[in-house]
Amino acid sequence: MVVITELQSESVEKIVENVEPVAEKTEEATTENNPNNEEMKSEHSEISDNSEEKLEDCEEKSGGSEEKLGAESSETAAKEWHKERYSIVEETRILHYMHEFTYDPETADMVEKFRGHSPNTSKFWQGFIDATGSKRHLNSLLNRWPKLLRKMHTLPIKTEMKLNLYYSLSIPIPEQFMETVRKEANFAVDKDRNLEAFEMKSPEQMEKELNKKKRRSSETIAGGVSEPRVKRAKKSFDETEDVGMWTFLLGKITDPLTQKVRKDQVKPKSVPVWKEYLGPEADAKTVRSCVGHYDTMAKHLYKMPFNTRMKVDLYYGLGIPVNPAFLEALQQKYEITSDENGCIVEYNSEQIQDN
Repeated sequence: MVVITELQSESVEKIVENVEPVAEKTEEATTENNPNNEEMKSEHSEISDNSEEKLEDCEEKSGGSEEKLGAESSETAAKEWHKERYSIVEETRILHYMHEFTYDPETADMVEKFRGHSPNTSKFWQGFIDATGSKRHLNSLLNRWPKLLRKMHTLPIKTEMKLNLYYSLSIPIPEQFMETVRKEANFAVDKDRNLEAFEMKSPEQMEKELNKKKRRSSETIAGGVSEPRVKRAKKSFDETEDVGMWTFLLGKITDPLTQKVRKDQVKPKSVPVWKEYLGPEADAKTVRSCVGHYDTMAKHLYKMPFNTRMKVDLYYGLGIPVNPAFLEALQQKYEITSDENGCIVEYNSEQIQDN
């Protein structure tokens, strides 16, 4: 055992007191002898900060790389869907499914617009997958159907089915298919070959026309000149009939609940519309007369004995270009917006008085 006396204790305390100042002086001396120490500490701190920033940059670049990789994967998948091959049987099945949405399932009458979801949507093709058990990916079907419609005229389905699809989807008829359509249907198209109205010819009518064509050819060969074709007189329409036709069309574009006009709800140049107007007993010739007369009606709508509100509603709902002078007069009085073709795209119906 070691015993520390009071004298020894005091000596230890003095030694400790002397050591602390020496340590402080040593630290001061170190600082004085190395004035760059503080700068070194500061530089070390900056290096540490820079390292953290670079690490963050690397993380960001890594994240960007992942996003880029994901985009490239999607692009690669899209290219694969683009390359997928479809058999004629599968393409025909797709067209038959699409055709179901061109007519009313209850009445079997052709509809003005494609029913249900648009083929541009995943919901439509999910319905196809559910109905047919197809193993195709949704994106593959979405990518395929526009190409399929472009070649539809070459596929082994009936001409009437093709025309129903061209009409309901507002797709131009390919020029190389026009001759077939002329042989099998009475029809009307606009300048872009969009089908506006059509009616399939009966087998008897096609045979009769074919025989006439053969007979005219024989007469031309025998006599050198074919017989002139006799033109039939066109049906004339008076103002009373025009009023009835416009009133019918206004009813077709007006919502029965809200009484508001709905745009593009009817195709006024279509056979089904005028069949409905004339009734089930109407003959095909009279129906075609109404179809052909519509263009004349549209040019003179501004002259009809209707109030301004009714005229504007008809112009808007049926997408008819407004007579330029009449449109200018309307825009001076009312807030009416039109497109480059003179068709009304927006107006305040409550602002226009029934005058």
